[in-house]
Amino acid sequence: CSVRLVSSLTLTLNCELVTTRVARALVSEQAAAAAQTIPAGVPHALEFHTLANPQRLSTTDNRPRFVIHTFDSAREVKDVASPVPGYFLSQEIAQAAIIPGSGVTGYSGVSGDEAWVSFAFRVKTTTAAQAVLTLTAPSGYAFVYSSSCSIRSPVFVEGVVDLTQSISGCVAEGTVARLAVDTALEPVEQYGFQIKMVNAEFAPDWNFW
Repeated sequence: CSVRLVSSLTLTLNCELVTTRVARALVSEQAAAAAQTIPAGVPHALEFHTLANPQRLSTTDNRPRFVIHTFDSAREVKDVASPVPGYFLSQEIAQAAIIPGSGVTGYSGVSGDEAWVSFAFRVKTTTAAQAVLTLTAPSGYAFVYSSSCSIRSPVFVEGVVDLTQSISGCVAEGTVARLAVDTALEPVEQYGFQIKMVNAEFAPDWNFW
């Protein structure tokens, strides 16, 4: 494992993996020899690489709890902070179908051009809030992505719920985009959004979403 102190201090820390659930951030021998310390009374942030999310989610609260202990040089526990809830783990929306004829807007048939693609979809079963919708484009296309995907309201008029206000985040790499949906989705509804794409250079043989 590796760890760093996210602050203005130039203190070097070493990472020691005790178990799969316990890691220690140790002041390096060089820092200790130079009498470098972490000041009290001000907030500090530790950044660990890399943490693997659990394979299964709790049925009640899927946020893991994190707790920090402080030790002295003899590895004796000096203090234990109160546990704090971590980040939400998102469950995949397992079954969703794009509604045929969703169509595109701002369409361009020129390779490499950007286009807004509109999607309407329906889920098979009720999905919990804080779920993830995965959208896969045909080979050769790419989602426009910098710090987030480009998302905007759909152009559908009747029977489609605008999902954009419920999308709290979106990450994309190549042909795959993952959208975090904050609200529960119901199978009786149709949901829609637009997402910005870059056209493929050539029409793929398998041209399906």
